[in-house]
Amino acid sequence: MIIVCDSCGEYYKDGNGMVCYLGDTDGSEMEQEALSSDWIYLGRKHYCPDCYELDDEDRYHTKDGKVWDADTEEEITL
Repeated sequence: MIIVCDSCGEYYKDGNGMVCYLGDTDGSEMEQEALSSDWIYLGRKHYCPDCYELDDEDRYHTKDGKVWDADTEEEITL
């Protein structure tokens, strides 16, 4: 599995510049590493650190124009 930002198309790369791990057939290792490296997963989409912001009210604002509750990870319609 390769982790790709669903907003800008950037590939997640680990500290060694790798975009996937051989033997990680379900992608769980790579995804866990991405999520611990400031990537987020909301609404079945991955977002790199450049494609979201966390506001003072604990809401994620993604570059695709969506707003998410940071605690529940539910989309907020304004």
